[in-house]
Amino acid sequence: MIAILACCLQLGPTLGWATTVTSPFPLLAQSIYIVYLGVAALLIMQEIFTASTITMDTIRGGICAYFLIGFVWALFYGMVATLNPQAFSATLIQTDSFLIPIHFSFTTLTTLGFGDIVPISPLAIVLTDTEAIIGQLYPTIFIAILVGGYLSQKVDPP
Repeated sequence: MIAILACCLQLGPTLGWATTVTSPFPLLAQSIYIVYLGVAALLIMQEIFTASTITMDTIRGGICAYFLIGFVWALFYGMVATLNPQAFSATLIQTDSFLIPIHFSFTTLTTLGFGDIVPISPLAIVLTDTEAIIGQLYPTIFIAILVGGYLSQKVDPP
C-alpha cells in the first residue's frame, strides 16, 4: 500500500494534479519511498541478525540490504535537489529520470567518487559524507560477519 501511494503521488503531476515542479507531490512520494525501502532494508537486516544459521540466502539478503541503502540515499539526494536545485554541482533531477541520483548514490556508497557530481550545500555534503561512511562500514563489518559465519559453519569432508 505504501508503494502504491508513493506511485500515485509520483504520477500526480503527470496526471495534471499539480502544475509546478516544486509541488509537494515529488517530495511526499520520495519520502514514502524512503520509508518503504528503509523499512525493507531494516527488516532484511533484522532477519539476518536473528538467523540461527547463515546460509547463502542470508548473505544474499545482506547484499540486497546494501543495494537498498544506495537506493534510499538516492531518494535523499533527490529530495535535497528538489528543495535546492543548486545543492549539487550538476542537475540531479531530470524529467522522468532518477538515474543521476542513483549514479551519485552508488558512486558515493562504494566510495568510488568519479567527481562528476559534487555536493555543494551543507545538507548535501553531510548526506554524502554519511553515505560514504556507511559504504565503508557496511561491507567491512556486516558482510564480513556474514561470510565469516557462513564459512565457519561449513564442514570440510574428511
